[in-house]
Amino acid sequence: NLWRNIRSHHIGCADLLITECSLYQEILKKEYPGKMQTIYWSRDGHGNRKEIEVPEDRISLCYIGSINNIIDIDRIAGIIKEADLPVIMHIIGDGENKDRMITALKEICDVRYYGEIRDEEKKSEIFSKCHAGINIYKEKLYIGLTVKCIDYFQNGLPIINNIKGDTWKLVENDHAGINIDKDTKIRYEDLLKLRRNNQNIYDLFENNFSKENFVKRISQTVDEVMS
Repeated sequence: NLWRNIRSHHIGCADLLITECSLYQEILKKEYPGKMQTIYWSRDGHGNRKEIEVPEDRISLCYIGSINNIIDIDRIAGIIKEADLPVIMHIIGDGENKDRMITALKEICDVRYYGEIRDEEKKSEIFSKCHAGINIYKEKLYIGLTVKCIDYFQNGLPIINNIKGDTWKLVENDHAGINIDKDTKIRYEDLLKLRRNNQNIYDLFENNFSKENFVKRISQTVDEVMS
């Protein structure tokens, strides 16, 4: 309630609003006509450049993060069913829909569930065996960027994505994966090419999500406001 009241009654006093994604600025513009700046959440460290060890006879995918009611499990299953090769799904995370996701996917692919992993080295080891990361949410959600994307990009992993706004544009502009619509089917050769030629994904991480970039953007923004 405190934050709601501050935003409703006092947001107009701000010299500048910083948002974690640009998509949300579309909502804020209804209440606040002033200057806004997007600065993405950051992650310590640089790109994790492990040697890629993806299989040659199947597609290897990864899902990381909370397995909750906004994840589109049916859509993920549909993508796997329509893939041109059998799929291995690596799952890192937990949540109220964990069992439903595992059960649904075990019917159509090889599932490897690891639970929650905090150790970056262990996560990187799993990512090195994957062609792409899954970033699929239910339609009509107002999401511009997910934390799991930062994990994927830090490890040079292209994403299979369906959320609009910031992530959709990053995938398009930086060739960082495949944006899925109703008719899109994933193909082994496309994913392999993206995975092997992934310097652009590491650059995407460094230029948008590294701690150094975050500090630099904050400093520049403060200087601009104060000047």
